[in-house]
Formats: sequence, structure tokens, C-alpha cells
Amino acid sequence: TVAGDATPYTYAWEITGDGTINGASDGATLNVTWNSAGAGTVKCTVGSSNANWDGTTQDDTLNITAT
Repeated sequence: TVAGDATPYTYAWEITGDGTINGASDGATLNVTWNSAGAGTVKCTVGSSNANWDGTTQDDTLNITAT
């Protein structure tokens, strides 16, 4: 959950763990399908497109194991 006064928020998604941002969304949800078993990560970085935003971002990473 994101909270604060710097709305609207932006979300950038790194899915593969290789440092490449694989998608952006104006929403906080993203559906991911792994095509084979293995481990990976999903990282979401949250920022803002508000003109008064100070440029600070927050991110969180979730480790995934697909079976």
C-alpha cells in the first residue's frame, strides 16, 4: 500500500532481476507469468509524477519460486 501526499504515484516493475525495468503502470498491480520452473524476483519502485515531488523513490523486492 502506498500513502502520502505526492499523488499521482508511478510504478516501475523489474521482473527478471537483471536490472531492466520491464514495465510501468499507473496502478499498483502487475500480473506475471513464468514460462518455466525456477527462481526469480519481482521488484516494484514507486515514485510520483507530482510537480512538488522531491525525487525520492521507494522499492520492495519479492523473491519468487515457480514450480
